[in-house]
Amino acid sequence: MVFEEFDPRLRVIFTADNLGRSQKANDAIFRAYQEGVLTAASLPVRGTAVESAVAWCKQNPGLEVGLQLVLTHGKSVLKPSEIVGVVDERFEFGDRLWGNAFRYRFNPQLKSALQAEVDAQIRLYRRMGLPLGFISGRGGMHLHPVVYGFIRRYHDAWKIRAIRATHDPVLTHLRLFPGRSLSNVPMGLLMRYFDQGARPLLLRRGICMTDAVLGTMASGSMDLDYLLTLLEELPPGTYEVCLNPDTDEHGDELELLLNPELKHFMAQPGRELINHGDLVPATTSLPT
Repeated sequence: MVFEEFDPRLRVIFTADNLGRSQKANDAIFRAYQEGVLTAASLPVRGTAVESAVAWCKQNPGLEVGLQLVLTHGKSVLKPSEIVGVVDERFEFGDRLWGNAFRYRFNPQLKSALQAEVDAQIRLYRRMGLPLGFISGRGGMHLHPVVYGFIRRYHDAWKIRAIRATHDPVLTHLRLFPGRSLSNVPMGLLMRYFDQGARPLLLRRGICMTDAVLGTMASGSMDLDYLLTLLEELPPGTYEVCLNPDTDEHGDELELLLNPELKHFMAQPGRELINHGDLVPATTSLPT
């Protein structure tokens, strides 16, 4: 009998979402990379400060950058007439995550339009000249049952090597911080449903994922105490911590990434800062 080798390390990716959304977001992300623990950033292709973000990243290739697919809470790349029923006349997907998830799942007439939009966003990202470090998605939509099927089918053509997990350990959050986590349980369960359906099929294709992602269940309350308690309680493995730092509304998340206590914690033996390119094939088991 051959046993899988146990890796006792805690390996963590710290990712900033919405690179290119604004110059304030860019400034925060660049600083968190240079002075803090940030190792990766996701970029939606229709941000207002994308050009300056891309230029900076080309000069600083150590920051891993991936595509943030936008299929909810944002604007499309294609025209409304090209993806009828998916966006309105203002190119908006709308802000109803649950409604969009339901429509995409149970309206087969939208499937070809969604595939065209996903393809358009990936192509636009690649034209920017940045390596495609990973795929993520606003609202976890990249692992929606319809959307991950596109990624699984075309990952070779699109050169996708890693994809963000959406499973955030619900029971762990509830055990450690019940009062702060309870309102996020429905979203946590939806993200777990997405992850459980997509994970085994994507791993079979050789697409890497972390064991879990931390962010959904702590939305709006991820401070230093919360994060360090989680990281100490979780079993050894690979995790991604997702934040939205900027120098305005989310300045607290920037300060978290710069916090010397967090840097000291991650510098201890058995802990390692990584990015998606460092991942080995993950297992299909999920921590609870």
